[in-house]
Amino acid sequence: MTLPGEPPEKRTIVLSIPGEPFSLKRPRAVRVGAFVRIHDPHANATWKGNAALFMSSAMAGQAPLAGPVALEVCAYFSCPKSQESKRSPRPERWSMNAKDLDNIVKAVGDAGNGVLWLDDRQIASVCARKRVAAQGQPARTEIVVRELGD
Repeated sequence: MTLPGEPPEKRTIVLSIPGEPFSLKRPRAVRVGAFVRIHDPHANATWKGNAALFMSSAMAGQAPLAGPVALEVCAYFSCPKSQESKRSPRPERWSMNAKDLDNIVKAVGDAGNGVLWLDDRQIASVCARKRVAAQGQPARTEIVVRELGD
């Protein structure tokens, strides 16, 4: 609670989206006569819809953030079966898999439109990481959104 004359408290939203991190696919163009029609791949819309459900539950009925925000994304990929060990379980480590980190951040930014923030143009700071989860830990995308001051 803030007193009169004090700056308002900054909101922080923390959430986790279960499943393998999603890398946004490129839009596809189709020629229709003399025109070109561009459509978003079905996988993009499906993931954005599922992510928006987790984001809206994290917001718990609050309005989307209106000012500048800082976004932290940590994408945890599942440990490949070929790298698992029974005697000494594999710890968490950096990932160099084929999914581009910037496309993962774009997917989170697009899914948060109207839910976490009004528009992804409000994202003023980004911190992103790709990790392989420790053996036995689930794949997930962890997101932290912080409201920035003036």
